[in-house]
Amino acid sequence: CDNNVETHQHLFFQCNFAREILGFINQKFMTNTQDESFQNIITHLSLNWANIDAKVKEYGICIVTACWWIWKERNRRIFQNKRKSATEITKLIEFDVNLILRTRGRRLTTSEVTLLPRTGVVDRADAREPRSAVENPEPP
Repeated sequence: CDNNVETHQHLFFQCNFAREILGFINQKFMTNTQDESFQNIITHLSLNWANIDAKVKEYGICIVTACWWIWKERNRRIFQNKRKSATEITKLIEFDVNLILRTRGRRLTTSEVTLLPRTGVVDRADAREPRSAVENPEPP
């Protein structure tokens, strides 16, 4: 956003772009991470992972996935001079979180509330940008 020095805290929690994305997650889980430090959240989740309930683990997956997509969007803006909206990024986060939860043996039903309102994403090809050869090289 070019408004502050780029730190973990600013990039993932204080930047207006990140705040908008995290607002969706906070609304879903009825919590507020924006006053927490990045280090505190990650430390709490990693130290207590085995002892926390499924909803908190789902929240942790959402936070980590959001950080991943915020980082990717930061790099897109710097290196490709391209931008996605916070809404587009939250749809990608929703898709990834639902995919992670399904592959962990937790099957989501159509009536179950998801991270965000329905996105209309039908399959992985629609949800993700094309991978470059550098990110996903062909096998030798």
